[in-house]
Amino acid sequence: MHPAAEHSPLGKSSEYIATYTPSLLFPIPRTAKWAELGLTAETLPYKGVDFWNCFELSWLLPSGKPVVAIGEFSIPADSPNIIESKSFKLYLNSLNQTSFADTASLEATLVKDLSAAAGKPVGVRVRSLKEVEAEGVARYRACASTSWISASAITNTHVPNCCAVTIRGWWRRACTVTCLNPTAR
Repeated sequence: MHPAAEHSPLGKSSEYIATYTPSLLFPIPRTAKWAELGLTAETLPYKGVDFWNCFELSWLLPSGKPVVAIGEFSIPADSPNIIESKSFKLYLNSLNQTSFADTASLEATLVKDLSAAAGKPVGVRVRSLKEVEAEGVARYRACASTSWISASAITNTHVPNCCAVTIRGWWRRACTVTCLNPTAR
């Protein structure tokens, strides 16, 4: 375990933070694990993104009306940092009582905060429940491909520009998906 991870909120009691708090995000440098494998960001044998889904993303409109949506986040696999999962959850929960003018304002805030923590631009997509109803519950953009694949098709699925998309781990009601492509550079 990377020494910095010992200071993360994972496995510890946490208070619910009811105000927007981007400092809750806990970045963990990837370089130590890469170094153990003799790798750097430039020599990684894969290319892709970590996909995270938040199935209960909520915030307030200026009128005080709550909004619930699904958030989809794509973090470059070669970003300098990963974002510790519990800190990500606590950060997203800190948005619950925060007012945003519209979805675009929320997305801009998420992009700014998550990109700062990851050390590289993070993709953010916030889908309304109507969009989810029309498109399906969980859909993932596959690497540089313009196609979408459904959650049920992820395990052992081959998609354009990827050798495979695999479920990396489940965490509460979110999951991380890694798209590996050892030949793309």
